[in-house]
Amino acid sequence: GVAADATAINSALRVAIGEQSRASPVFGRGSDGWESWWRKVVSVTFEQSGATLTEQQEKGISEQLLHWYSTGPSYTVLPHTHQLLDALASKEIIVGVLTNTDPRIKQVLDDHGFSKYFKFVLDAYTLGFLKPNSKVFESALAASGIEDLQPSEALHIGDNARKDYLGASEAGWQSWLVAPDAQRQCADIGLAHEQGTLFDDLKQMLPALKNI
Repeated sequence: GVAADATAINSALRVAIGEQSRASPVFGRGSDGWESWWRKVVSVTFEQSGATLTEQQEKGISEQLLHWYSTGPSYTVLPHTHQLLDALASKEIIVGVLTNTDPRIKQVLDDHGFSKYFKFVLDAYTLGFLKPNSKVFESALAASGIEDLQPSEALHIGDNARKDYLGASEAGWQSWLVAPDAQRQCADIGLAHEQGTLFDDLKQMLPALKNI
């Protein structure tokens, strides 16, 4: 094992991700690729945290983490997720995923049995863009397969005020924000919001689906 302080690791991880995002945006797309990008994050995290480990230990931990975060158990499924997806499926609404992650997310969705609900899954690495870039939302309209689909006819549901709620709104979409701190997030960035578009959790949001 490796002796390391959890607080120091968490702090160093944020620094490492920030440095890598600036040095090689979108998980290293166009350079060494997302796997090398994450290996660098792990290396910088341990270096910044002051942890001492051998090159072999670092490599082993990197590979374990790369694999772990490609599996379902690495993500927690929010309560009422299945109920939400079943409700959308019953309305025959085309649903897709727009995510600021790398291609591993597809395996995660498979592991949880969610893939059957989605017409498309667009990860940032494959697209080459991160939300709130409007090109992400344009790509989703095209991936829907609906001819002449207008942005105003699409709804984005996310948990980040700037990247999700504002990004979708500025792209012309309808937008909902679902997060325990949704109100605070909007206040922090001075973002006005429409009534009935902010929810604390999925359970609170479910009744609103009747209107779409």
